[in-house]
Amino acid sequence: MRPDAPKEHVVHLLRPTTRAPRALTVALAALLAVTGVAVASAPAKAARPLVLVYGDSLVAEAAPFARDLLRDVAQVDEQVVGLGGTAVCDHFDLMRRDVARRAPSIVVLSFSGNSLTDCMKDASGRQLLGSAAIEKYRRDIVEAVTIFRPGSPQIWLATSPISLLAEKRSEDGERRMADMMRSLAAQNPRVHVTDAAQAVLDNGWWTRTLPCLRNEPCTGGIDARGRRVNVVRAPDGGHFCPTPSPIHPQCPTHSSGALRFALGMLVTPLRAASVYDEGRAARTMAAGF
Repeated sequence: MRPDAPKEHVVHLLRPTTRAPRALTVALAALLAVTGVAVASAPAKAARPLVLVYGDSLVAEAAPFARDLLRDVAQVDEQVVGLGGTAVCDHFDLMRRDVARRAPSIVVLSFSGNSLTDCMKDASGRQLLGSAAIEKYRRDIVEAVTIFRPGSPQIWLATSPISLLAEKRSEDGERRMADMMRSLAAQNPRVHVTDAAQAVLDNGWWTRTLPCLRNEPCTGGIDARGRRVNVVRAPDGGHFCPTPSPIHPQCPTHSSGALRFALGMLVTPLRAASVYDEGRAARTMAAGF
């Protein structure tokens, strides 16, 4: 898992297909039928588990690492959708389309509390704020769980890290969102919480840097404790890209914060489903997480 596609992943993308063209397959079957040679039916290939991830700009930033983790370490099918500024309710239509055509094993919802879009307005057309916004998120998560009732996939709710500005103002929206998620998990055995926020925090507090993971590029210098570190939060204090980047998913350099957030979102759910391969993980940037 690197910010650019790993060599082995590129090989997979460039490997020529071994599937015969349809016309050739039909002709071969006809020839075998004429000559009396039986054509054996190929055994059905077992479907791989499917993991669906929905979220906002933090998920958009983490998406390249999340996809690599799901494909290369867990070896599951995946769909990771992160849209900046969105809330759970903005994804309802996509969720309904997804569940109508395929059966996920795991669904991850990762939203930091945005209240910017039309579905986060009250009856008077005003944007919901504070407790009203959190209550709307609670209702919308319940609706999302209902959407994914067919097949009973496990639903994982990922916590979001506090921003520098919110911490300076002593705001507690992220904590209240996390408390709401845990209350929903306590009420429904299909709902769980993965504390993704802690992957980019220092014992619960905002931090600019964290010690480098074993296999990731280590470019943040040395901290006051003599540790080699990476920058894990963006200049805006909320996102992850260590350099100014107007389009968050396209960070021009390695984004350790995005990597860690992807791991925080997914490692616990994948381990719970017994699809996280520790041996494969040890050969990637997930090593040591």
